[in-house]
Amino acid sequence: MPSTDPAPNPTKPADPEEEEIDQQCAFEFGLPLPTYDGPIGRPTSTVEIPPPPPPPSPSPQSNLSPPSPNPATESLHCYNSGAMTGRRDALKALNKFCYNYAGVVLDATRPNTRHTLQGDYLADCLPLVGCFVLIHVSVTVTNGCRFAMDGPDPAEQCGRILRETIVRCDTASTRFKQGGSVTSNCAIWTFDPNLNNVDLLGIGDL
Repeated sequence: MPSTDPAPNPTKPADPEEEEIDQQCAFEFGLPLPTYDGPIGRPTSTVEIPPPPPPPSPSPQSNLSPPSPNPATESLHCYNSGAMTGRRDALKALNKFCYNYAGVVLDATRPNTRHTLQGDYLADCLPLVGCFVLIHVSVTVTNGCRFAMDGPDPAEQCGRILRETIVRCDTASTRFKQGGSVTSNCAIWTFDPNLNNVDLLGIGDL
């Protein structure tokens, strides 16, 4: 059975009054009411709204920790020249340096932190004359490492490494220690006796 629904008019009147006149004419002459495609008839097309994109995934946080000092990478260099000091004064300078900086963290991953610790310690001193040697001790963190300074005991890192420059260098005598440096995967340690301008007022021992 053929459908009795009126076919939609593809052309909708541009003027709303013209549309009303068409409807009145259809009513007066018994004709079916005109229908139009568009908002007042059936829609000509369906527009699907795409779903919103998924939120960006958070960046994975790195669980990698900065490297730590590895004793297996340590390399000793003895100066074998320059000013000298005795083993006793050398160990006193080592003890002061390690005690002074125990607990300080050296962190090469952060630009605004201390990367180098250093100190100068008088040695070979005579009463009423002064001190003839100034021992320069330092450590510099390298290669993106991070570690905390500890004490002067031979079992601790600071005491153990700096002792290498005293005990294993200039082994022929305990009176003439010229120092040296130790380089590892994480740091450069130096122990360097230098001649000091004698203070005639006498500043005493360490």
